[in-house]
Amino acid sequence: MARRKTLPESIRAKMELADRLASLRLELFGERGGPEMARRLGIPVRTWYNYEGGVTVPAEVVLKIIELTSVEPTWLLHGKGPKFRPSPKLERGDGSSQPTMMVGALLRTALQLLEGEASPELGSATAKFLDSERSLPVDKDAEPADAGPPAVWGDRDTLQVDRSRGEREWLAARREGRCLPVADDAMAPVLVAGSSVAYADSDESSTALDGRMVVAWVDGVPMVRWFQDRGDHGLLRAEDVKKRAVRIPLKLDGKAEAAKVRRVLWIEASR
Repeated sequence: MARRKTLPESIRAKMELADRLASLRLELFGERGGPEMARRLGIPVRTWYNYEGGVTVPAEVVLKIIELTSVEPTWLLHGKGPKFRPSPKLERGDGSSQPTMMVGALLRTALQLLEGEASPELGSATAKFLDSERSLPVDKDAEPADAGPPAVWGDRDTLQVDRSRGEREWLAARREGRCLPVADDAMAPVLVAGSSVAYADSDESSTALDGRMVVAWVDGVPMVRWFQDRGDHGLLRAEDVKKRAVRIPLKLDGKAEAAKVRRVLWIEASR
């Protein structure tokens, strides 16, 4: 069977969506906010960067972005209109207030766009792309992972509070000596030499850490890597595929003590 050709407008729509996802991530979490964006969506970091690079975004991921952030569906899917939804209440001329469009209605609007039912003024290129391509497999990393601690996204005020919380946690980590400078580019482009990370102050199960960025101490030397749970042992993998994975013990077996592994909470980009 001949392979179906991708229409030029589909490719263009795909790349435009990728650009808007990158723009959204940059505004919410900064230049190196990909890991945080992926954590909140419950997907692997590499999968998020694939989406920013133009890989087909599943409809359920688009809907989750719309649901958990304050982004406007029309802007995200077509690049028109305001980028963010208004705050929860709009002031009217008489001084009273009325609720804005509920999330359920926004999701229905997004679903209509995803299913190619967009109104004429929205155009059809994006709808065609999402409708024709959404069922195609992306890659094996696209399966949703455990999202970790729940986090609520909302309007800009909520995001500002979240950023303030992050700043407090970062300062607390510095006071308690839970910040670590990154010495090499093994995790580039996600994390480059000169960056710093803050890690958790308590242990978590290997299952909870599976697929997460962690700080692990190997022979007393800390390193930042992706963690993979293998049951009785773990693997520390670099973003650079040329770097060899490091095997570490997770359980006391009479021969070796379990390695210390802590989740990376925050990243400070190099200046």
